[in-house]
Amino acid sequence: MLRRWGTPLCAALVLLAPLGGLAAAEAPPGRTVRLGLVSSLFRDTSEELVKLVMQPLRAMIESDTGMAGQFVNGGDCLSLAKKLADNQVQFAVFHGPEFAWAQARYPALRPLVLVAQHAKEQPRAIVVVHKDCPAAAVAELKGKTLAAPKVRGIHCELFVQKGLLPADTCCEQFFAKVTTKGGVEAALDSVFAKKCDAAVIDKVALAAYRESRPGRARELRVLTESAPFPPAVLAYLPGILPEPAIRSLTQTLLNARSNEGGQRMLETLRVHGFVEPSADFDRCLGEFVKSYPTPAENQ
Repeated sequence: MLRRWGTPLCAALVLLAPLGGLAAAEAPPGRTVRLGLVSSLFRDTSEELVKLVMQPLRAMIESDTGMAGQFVNGGDCLSLAKKLADNQVQFAVFHGPEFAWAQARYPALRPLVLVAQHAKEQPRAIVVVHKDCPAAAVAELKGKTLAAPKVRGIHCELFVQKGLLPADTCCEQFFAKVTTKGGVEAALDSVFAKKCDAAVIDKVALAAYRESRPGRARELRVLTESAPFPPAVLAYLPGILPEPAIRSLTQTLLNARSNEGGQRMLETLRVHGFVEPSADFDRCLGEFVKSYPTPAENQ
């Protein structure tokens, strides 16, 4: 059932689970810690399933912290960022690109940890074609069909919208047909069967496909790939919760792979682990926003 949520959402849920580092003694009795989730995480998920999956996580938070844990659907990235800035939520989970847009509007927001979906790979979108496809570049796919499944990270959708073609080229006009239905495996299967000419998917998803369907994967090749996108973020506003609690929580997340329970959770949800933001992370976010400005619907 968890697999129906998709990798980015699973990553978000992993972030919210191991909150044992927030010691109960460090919070006033009855204190509620609200964890906001950006609404784009729930695009393909029913509210009933959200509540079902959230219940054991909420129970874990309450048991380990001595505080009441509450999950909040925070709306779009700027709405959630405002809730975080106004202390309506104390932590917030964003897709990496959405955190870049949020921090551009609210510079005081900070990343607590980043989600490492893969040990070495940063989030990238790739264009996959059949190995028999003669195209050497995306420009040679004009008039062809493209599979762009929505059950994937937001970075793939952004790449289709802004990074795949020149700025003055409309994707729907360039390709004969753009299909968004179905999942990653269905998209790659259609390219393998030559029912579709190309597919835009997450790079890590192709690695999983190679493991599950190695024969078919050998008939595919990567035509091009995007530049790295910002990874998912667990964000907070410094000065709201006690600094010792923040440090403790950070270490709990960073050390998730060092204990059996953390490893089992990460492996089940297909997330490698959590890492500290690099020294140039803010600069990378700023560069990203230049290339991918905040969409009009989030303004």
